[in-house]
Amino acid sequence: MPLASPYATVWTEPFRIRAYEAGPDERASVLAVLNLFQEAAGEQARAHDLDVFDLPAGPATWVLQRLRLVVCGPLPRLRDAVAVDTWPSDRDGLRAHRDFVLRDAGGEALVRATSVWFLLDVGRRRPVRLPPAMDAFLPPPDVPRGLTLHGEAAPAAPAEASRIERFAVRHADLDRVGHANHARIAEWAL
Repeated sequence: MPLASPYATVWTEPFRIRAYEAGPDERASVLAVLNLFQEAAGEQARAHDLDVFDLPAGPATWVLQRLRLVVCGPLPRLRDAVAVDTWPSDRDGLRAHRDFVLRDAGGEALVRATSVWFLLDVGRRRPVRLPPAMDAFLPPPDVPRGLTLHGEAAPAAPAEASRIERFAVRHADLDRVGHANHARIAEWAL
């Protein structure tokens, strides 16, 4: 059964759904899918030495600004073999776009997503321009977008909150640069 992407320029990372990624229905959670996406993107960035940057003032790291995710089919079951296809899909001076597709062992898309990221100067807690090293990491011309965010306005905020929950950020919620991981924030929202 094929797990690799049909496109040579796309990073494909195989996974199996583990017990702690599945809920009582034995299907992967959305949090598990976001973690798989993060892992695959990180592996591609690391393979190209683009996971962490050293700036004159100190390190910079990737931070998620926006994510759109669409579930296309049933989420995978416990122990299912899946693969995440991911690729850089667009960029401008400050932001890099990355798309994702979670596929089952037969190659069918289960989840499609697109995201917008920026580099954060860890010490100053401010975005920085994409460095010249990103010039070699151009979006592949032959790959269609996973989804699109271009030209779409952000969703309108509700007039008032119907419910408010407060969350204490635990040590386990922090990533390697000490901020709450985006997958945890999505988990809290869900």
